[in-house]
Amino acid sequence: MNACHIPTVHKYRRGKVFITESPSHLMNEKEAELIGMHIGDGTLYKTNSGTIVWEQRGSIGEQEYYKHVANLIKEILNVDVKPKFRGSNSYGIQTTNKS
Repeated sequence: MNACHIPTVHKYRRGKVFITESPSHLMNEKEAELIGMHIGDGTLYKTNSGTIVWEQRGSIGEQEYYKHVANLIKEILNVDVKPKFRGSNSYGIQTTNKS
């Protein structure tokens, strides 16, 4: 598995910016894929009662895709999630910080 380097930005005088890559900032391809998926189709929010909710939703035709998302979550975070219908026209995953 290849690692993706996350650049560290260092600002220099007179507005010049230098970007370096640090070995302490590595992310593998599966982690990068999950983050990209969440940026595209996900949301993270806190309810009025203080519950933190992580969601990723798509159309009902994307059931196979969300099985893949669930497998990535299990592999990366060791958390079991089950995709399901979310309303009449969406399908996806939702998990919270509740026990």
